[in-house]
Amino acid sequence: MNPSKEKSFTDRQSAAAAAKKAALERHRAMLNDPGLVERRAAREAIVAARETRIAERKAARLAKEARQAGYTFPYLYDESQEIAKAYRAACTPDFYLFDRERKLVYRGQMDDSRPGNWRPVTGKYLRAALDAVLAGRPVPQDQKPSIGCNIKWKSGNEPKYYFS
Repeated sequence: MNPSKEKSFTDRQSAAAAAKKAALERHRAMLNDPGLVERRAAREAIVAARETRIAERKAARLAKEARQAGYTFPYLYDESQEIAKAYRAACTPDFYLFDRERKLVYRGQMDDSRPGNWRPVTGKYLRAALDAVLAGRPVPQDQKPSIGCNIKWKSGNEPKYYFS
């Protein structure tokens, strides 16, 4: 193996890991925003597992993440990936907002921030939808789809919509 290629691959892995960590930190801060917590907004984080042999380790890491971040909302580990399929989830993070009748009124990205684009984390799309629900107004229909890491489906468990 060419050492320069190996180093290059390692550098890319390190950069990808740093970007993921930065994204987690930005989203963690937004999810724990006192304005959202005070209004008791219902939020769930869905994580789909790829392999059952790592399920226990992942569940333990997610529980630790929830404790360290101080999450006050349900944080779900979807080992079977059935919940991700029911929501037609494609990537993480993917935000879902339901009204009082439990009707899905928003699904999409939190805001325009991305690792490396230097835009601030504002939560503007999620906040606008939440503000509309709390005020009894219709949620804006111009909803931008989430952008993030795709869900790693277990072999043979890939939903049909994943291929379309």
